[in-house]
Amino acid sequence: MAYLLDTCVVSELIRPAPEARVLAFMEPLDPEACYLSALTVGELGRGIERMPASKRKETLKAWLHGQLLVTYADRIWPVDTDVAHCWAELSAALEAVGRTLPLFDSLIAATAVVHRAAIVTRNIQDFNAAGVSVVNPWDGYTLHPPTEI
Repeated sequence: MAYLLDTCVVSELIRPAPEARVLAFMEPLDPEACYLSALTVGELGRGIERMPASKRKETLKAWLHGQLLVTYADRIWPVDTDVAHCWAELSAALEAVGRTLPLFDSLIAATAVVHRAAIVTRNIQDFNAAGVSVVNPWDGYTLHPPTEI
């Protein structure tokens, strides 16, 4: 199974004291089965750029460009035309039943659908409602199968 790591998971892993359950979930995974969305890279970069000038900001910038982007170089999924078409269908289906997702979340959900990946996140309800499988490492690694839209 492929895993698409949401921004909250990557952010957790670089905290000074990451949640033990998240580390325990990630440790046995095959790194080659873990992917990022290009949007997650953007969200992380934006978060770093919004920080005031500090040693921590410089450390995180170095980590993003020197470690994360290198480690995941061939495992960063873009928002391409397949994802865009899937997003259009997904968004329209959600809107038809009175639901919406934030733009980035809906694009990340579409990315997971296109690549047949489970999203690893703490944000279960939104992604699960989008019809994708979700794993929450904070709750004991439960795989939440997709719900019908």
